[in-house]
Amino acid sequence: MKYIFCVLIFVFQSAFLFCVDYILQEPVFKSNRACSMADAVFSNPRGIDSLLYNPAGVSEKIYPKNEKASINLALDIFIKNSAIDEVKKSSFLQNAKNLISQNGIGAKLPILISFIPQKNHFINWAVGFCGGTYLFANGEPFPLGTQGYLHHSFYFPIALSLKFLDLDSISANFGMCVNPKFKTYKIFNGYNEEKTNFSVPVDLGFILNVKNVFYNNSDVRFAFVTKNLFTEDIFVNIGVASIFPFKIFKIDCAAIISAELHQINYLYIENNVYKSLRIGGELGFADFVFLRAGLKSGYFSFGIEFKILSCMLGFSWQTSENGTYIGDNPLSVLKISFSIK
Repeated sequence: MKYIFCVLIFVFQSAFLFCVDYILQEPVFKSNRACSMADAVFSNPRGIDSLLYNPAGVSEKIYPKNEKASINLALDIFIKNSAIDEVKKSSFLQNAKNLISQNGIGAKLPILISFIPQKNHFINWAVGFCGGTYLFANGEPFPLGTQGYLHHSFYFPIALSLKFLDLDSISANFGMCVNPKFKTYKIFNGYNEEKTNFSVPVDLGFILNVKNVFYNNSDVRFAFVTKNLFTEDIFVNIGVASIFPFKIFKIDCAAIISAELHQINYLYIENNVYKSLRIGGELGFADFVFLRAGLKSGYFSFGIEFKILSCMLGFSWQTSENGTYIGDNPLSVLKISFSIK
């Protein structure tokens, strides 16, 4: 019966695919977990992922635990794939010049401060502050180039989540997050254009958790997320995640597999399921070491994150398609993250 119920829910979610347009935007702060799992974290958010991707996860107890407060720092280095092979052909300094002058290189310095108290099992709230600076340069002279893009962004997410169903075999959460955002853009193209933007988008999230599907404590979660309501950038994601807890020498571990559909407008307009599909996997060992990998639009991603005292240090690699079709204009990012929890 549970297997039939899971199939019906997935079919129900799919009915929403052809009614929403999507405008792709790189978030100000992308977690190391999201980067290494190809962004397939909406269906099983954990910790800050609940605040960033699916507010319904704020009141959900995610294995092994949901951090209450954290300070998260990261360095993102963006590299066009056409420039990667040049590393083998020249010295490091010459290659750095080639990357910028011929292909362009970008960097982003984001910070996220979050607080998720989890005082109540049925209702909970979370707040955060996120800021970031993004720079991309392309052209001569080295190093800044004749063309570039500078972007500052700040937002203050405030989330509320409600567990409105909690039975022995099934539970359901609903969440809402208000995101006041302020952005400034500066484009260096000979005219030095400057723009500012302020918006208050709203995110809505839903998680349905079917318990003990394969064995005891093995859950399957279905998620439906609408992001950026009341703006031109509204989009919808759906997904499913399976959680498989296990023990190694009495150490609590878990394996997570998630499959999601993003960028719904590509399904509606171009019928390109490949570009919308996200698949992610995670192996967690006692909340100490996390090994992750994913598949996004035909490109592999991977990463590792491990605990040092009360801090987490992570490294991840992800490639995204910024063109109109797969292989048109891929862009890779190397993320180095550090968080205090």
